[in-house]
Amino acid sequence: MEAPENAGGEPDFELTARSDGVEASATSGVETADRFERYPSGNSSSAGAVANFVNTIVGAGIVGIPFATAQSGLWAGIFMLCLAALLNVKSTTMLITAGEKVGRLNYEELMEVYFGSAGTHVFTLFAGVLAFGAMSAYLIIVGDTVPMIAHASGIDTGALADRASVIGIVGVFCMLPLSLLKDLSKLAYTSCLSVLADVLLTVIVLVGASGAARELPDVDRSDVNTFIRPTIFAGFGAISFSFVCQHSSFLVYRSMSERGVDRWATVTRWAVSIALVMSLTLGVAGYLSFADGTEGNILNNFTHEHRPATVARAFLALTMVLTYPLEMYVARHVLDASLFQTCLGKGPITTVRHYWITVIIWVLTLTLALSTANLGSVLEIFGAFGASAIGYVLPPLLYMKSCGHELRQAKAAWDKDSSEYEPALTERLWASRNFIVPVFMVLFGVVAMVAGVVTAVVGELSHTKA
Repeated sequence: MEAPENAGGEPDFELTARSDGVEASATSGVETADRFERYPSGNSSSAGAVANFVNTIVGAGIVGIPFATAQSGLWAGIFMLCLAALLNVKSTTMLITAGEKVGRLNYEELMEVYFGSAGTHVFTLFAGVLAFGAMSAYLIIVGDTVPMIAHASGIDTGALADRASVIGIVGVFCMLPLSLLKDLSKLAYTSCLSVLADVLLTVIVLVGASGAARELPDVDRSDVNTFIRPTIFAGFGAISFSFVCQHSSFLVYRSMSERGVDRWATVTRWAVSIALVMSLTLGVAGYLSFADGTEGNILNNFTHEHRPATVARAFLALTMVLTYPLEMYVARHVLDASLFQTCLGKGPITTVRHYWITVIIWVLTLTLALSTANLGSVLEIFGAFGASAIGYVLPPLLYMKSCGHELRQAKAAWDKDSSEYEPALTERLWASRNFIVPVFMVLFGVVAMVAGVVTAVVGELSHTKA
């Protein structure tokens, strides 16, 4: 498995001040010496880039895909999975296109170039929220899996058999020390382990879910073929959480030895297609087996006596421990850059600030993980809010901003006071053809964000009262 050359274990978050050369590259759209110096080419082939991008797409969120399908309805869930895949292909291609036009191959830098400091703050807000949700989900998954592994090993009492104790122990002795590290390069290859765990999980659910479901007498499959459910947008939030990959797009793109928008479009189509096949397989097989009893973590539907599931739990738990520090890097960067450096006027992060910001974020994620065992709600809420913005709203906005001249022409075709006004509707639509999909993505992303968060919160409150 090839890894990005500059993937030092740290996500793609490093803000560089805007220079006067940015506007020049925006108008010329050509490669410059500054760009090569800032973003040297990597050594990954297109096939290697596909493998690396699959690593970023397929993660812990895949365990919630069957639950998301149950929330959406069988056929609506399948449609939403395919829609999420299509939107991800479009949005990542839009990001790379916008980045190439101004010579900024970094999401955060790109927001600063097109929208100024406000754009940076908006992006860091959503990225921070998404990272916080991911870390909380990792702790919940550890709390779900380790006690089941302990039961399978014959340990029915003690700290390892108790969910809260496991979260506390693993959080204190594993996740926190790793998160305090400044050099995360040794964790750069943990994505390979993550993909292995997800492949194993998919195979186990496909092969063993129906048999495991027969051991559960209370599974009701009477409405398993329901087309759509009222909680569809909450389910789509969990799907978005699993598929979100835009914040890593530039990292993978910069690792390619031969770049280009067309080449990247091919890479992202292959990578997203592979992730979609895995998600459809897992989601449909899991939901059809356990129906409305599908858990937020599909492995919770298997008993501790199911040995293959126990192996998958072990891989998944280890992956969560090693991936947590990578998300901590994002959350720590967001908090320091937005609060301390921007609002309080502090300088670059110091060692002391590095440590205590890490501890504060760790405590907050630990508190959330201990307060709820409902992984599905965490995936839905944080996915609907953070992933919808980063995946479906901001990329098309950046793309349209990068197409300034073409966008002005399209607007003029609809303006009756303009000399370029087109009286025929077909002509106006033709003039706007390049922006129909981006506008749809923005509108859909906003609706998915609001409806997903509201539906998930209402569902969680109803579940709590019950």
